[in-house]
Amino acid sequence: MAIDKPLPQQQQLQKIVDVIKPEPLAIMTSGTYRHYYDQAGNRYSHIIDARRLAPVSHSTVSVTVFHDDLSEADAWSIALLCLGSAAGMDVAKQYGLSVLFIDQHQDTFTEYSSTALQHNRAITLTQPQYP
Repeated sequence: MAIDKPLPQQQQLQKIVDVIKPEPLAIMTSGTYRHYYDQAGNRYSHIIDARRLAPVSHSTVSVTVFHDDLSEADAWSIALLCLGSAAGMDVAKQYGLSVLFIDQHQDTFTEYSSTALQHNRAITLTQPQYP
């Protein structure tokens, strides 16, 4: 399993995911980098933040949630993407969620792992090695 680098119209790996767990584990990623449209120099995501009734517009471009329940993983990934990494990290901590946030600032990607993910011995994230 791998997590894509959040690049529009490209496919590169951001992280390789190794899971050592006998029980099923859902891995859900929501992002703003694949489905969007550009208008007048602005990019609009297909993810709508219900609090603002507008597309997500902050620097968090990808959220991956590791959870025992597929439906909850899907719901959390979208909700945390709407919140963004700063507020989302607080929620992940409150609920003990294993989450990887990726923010984009110009051409640079920054990753933020929740405390639960950092301490989850069943999940290992590694950087892909390219020749």
